[in-house]
Amino acid sequence: MPEIDNPPLERVPLQIRLLGTFQVFQAGELLDLHHRKADLLLACLAIFGNWTDRSLLMSMIFPDAEPTSLDQAVGALRKQLGEQRNLLEVRMGKLRLNLKDTDCDLTLFDRLIKQRSSESALCQAIALYGGPLLPQGEKESTSIELHQWLHKERSRRETLFRDGVERALQLAREDNRPEDTLLLLRRYAQEFPKSERIWTLYVRAAHECGDRLEGISAYEQYRA
Repeated sequence: MPEIDNPPLERVPLQIRLLGTFQVFQAGELLDLHHRKADLLLACLAIFGNWTDRSLLMSMIFPDAEPTSLDQAVGALRKQLGEQRNLLEVRMGKLRLNLKDTDCDLTLFDRLIKQRSSESALCQAIALYGGPLLPQGEKESTSIELHQWLHKERSRRETLFRDGVERALQLAREDNRPEDTLLLLRRYAQEFPKSERIWTLYVRAAHECGDRLEGISAYEQYRA
């Protein structure tokens, strides 16, 4: 399975990781995220990817707070972003995180996973998917609206990941490439360790590749 060919961190002004984690890199250095509401604002704007109404952000992040709370979070976020503070844009009751000069794993995943005829693009997206979108993001707000929205966005990316793996498996089988099939199923099983179907396919693929030890190990992992 091809590796992701991301630009080196130091060449990208801002790098955002939302799949399976929440991390922000600035000029290649991990940004110290210490303002919880401002950090959640950054994550939400990166997921929305476009202009978003202040009222919606207030209801999701500050459901029981004064309107000035959002302004305070914007100020704190701009302070954290430093030289990249202008990426956070405000106009006529809307906010946007300008992702043009950023490297966001979610944006790249969404673009690559749709290229179903390109096995290379699919495999890059599969490798890029580090897990559920913004894990534990609900802990930063009591808003039911935020919880429902995150669940919807998370489920959509999980479905895209599943469909992408299934399509890549189909292409590998059509070309009779058992080693690639095994690599894909290994990755699939890592993400969905409770799926009997995936583990069954994984064990079978290991045996077809002549890797009896991996097949036994996979079976034992599933039974554990």
